[in-house]
Amino acid sequence: MAQTKCGFCNNTSFELKETTPLNSNFKMYFIQCNSCGHPVGTVDYRNTNVILDEVKQNLQSDIEGVSGQVNSLSFEISRILRILNN
Repeated sequence: MAQTKCGFCNNTSFELKETTPLNSNFKMYFIQCNSCGHPVGTVDYRNTNVILDEVKQNLQSDIEGVSGQVNSLSFEISRILRILNN
């Protein structure tokens, strides 16, 4: 298998460098040569799957809370109807 090399200095070791590009509101990770710093790619600062998992957990918690409130209201409505029917 071929080994990845820096296109500038032919080094074969790379590193992840956190940076905020000019005029950007978001951080990025640059994959760069650890010898000369020549960039070879970028990666999102926050992994999309991690963000989606956090949103999913928050939504599940909210749904469980609303579900509990609906069950309580349903119980109270049933109780009121029983009282009115008697």
